[in-house]
Amino acid sequence: GGVYASVRHRSVIISIVGAFLLVADYIVTAALSALSAFDYMKVPHPEIDGQVLLRDVSPDLMPGDIVMVLIEDADAHDLFGVVVEAGDAAGD
Repeated sequence: GGVYASVRHRSVIISIVGAFLLVADYIVTAALSALSAFDYMKVPHPEIDGQVLLRDVSPDLMPGDIVMVLIEDADAHDLFGVVVEAGDAAGD
C-alpha cells in the first residue's frame, strides 16, 4: 500500500488502479491458498471428481483397465453405464 499512497500526489487514477491491483492480488492469493488447503486435506471435489459407475462388470475387469462404455444415465456428478464390445458401440 505505501507505494500507491506515495504516488497519489502525482496521479489519483494511477493510485486507484494500483490499489485495485493490490486487492485483486490478495483475493487471488487467498483463493489459491484455500484451494491448496482443501486439496491437502483430501476434500472431495464432486464437480471435477465424478465417476463412471458400471453395471454387469466382468470379474476379469481390473481397476485401470481401459474399456468401451455405453453411458446410459447421469446425475449431477456421475455417469452410469455398461461395458460394451468394440463392435457393439453406437456409431460403428
